[in-house]
Amino acid sequence: MKRVRPLLGTYVEIEASGLSEDKLQLGINAAFLAVCKVQQLMSVHDQRSQLSRLNRHAFGRALQVHPWLFEVLQTAVKLHQKTRGHFDCTIAPALKRSGHLTSKSLGKTRNGSSVDIDLKPFHRVRFTKHLGIDLGGIAKGFAVDKAIEILKKHGAKSASVNAGGDLRVYGEIASPIFLRKPENPAQLVKVGELQNGAIATSATYFSTRKVGQLTTSALINAKSKTQASLLTMHSYSVIAPSCMLADGLTKALAFSGHQSSAYMRKYKAHSLIL
Repeated sequence: MKRVRPLLGTYVEIEASGLSEDKLQLGINAAFLAVCKVQQLMSVHDQRSQLSRLNRHAFGRALQVHPWLFEVLQTAVKLHQKTRGHFDCTIAPALKRSGHLTSKSLGKTRNGSSVDIDLKPFHRVRFTKHLGIDLGGIAKGFAVDKAIEILKKHGAKSASVNAGGDLRVYGEIASPIFLRKPENPAQLVKVGELQNGAIATSATYFSTRKVGQLTTSALINAKSKTQASLLTMHSYSVIAPSCMLADGLTKALAFSGHQSSAYMRKYKAHSLIL
């Protein structure tokens, strides 16, 4: 059974098998609810989300958040450490300057880094600077993982969840991997098949735009003093055990360019640059 819904700023496709039709429908509906919950918690565009509340009020003050948001922030901070800053979720101010983010929840945010995120016991979060966090580079992968987790709990024997190219599959099925050609994004090329794993891709072919005299993209180099956009004709894909890791590591791959970095080996991840 396959179902598709518009979520996370894209289309989320869920396919599952190995149960009766009624049970599959229940499992898929529950998986979509999990994706909706991630969106409600972590959307920087929604002023009512817990992430937006952190961006407004967490400077100098510890706020309690949902365990899922805390888990994603933990992973984001760890990825920042392991990739030596190539992945950083505190790039919202730069995204706002480049015209890729218009959220009103950012307020008086300043440039900082993930080292300024203070994660405390009992799922409490505090910022030591006026940070602006955007989890768009990792939350979509987390949502895919949560959907897979729900489908497993419902007893699906095989399943796949695809959120705009962030893909995870488990079970006996092998899902074909199609990537867009960077020089012609309308054209897809098959690069293999995926079984019991996840893949994510980052590229600039849909986010490149002009802001005044400047050409920008949504891929922001957090290690740059000016937090400049990456402008490239390449795409960066990572295969990893979880979609959240694959999603986050594509940004590190894009800015480091090292396909065999120590952090790739640590996370048992493999990369592909087109």
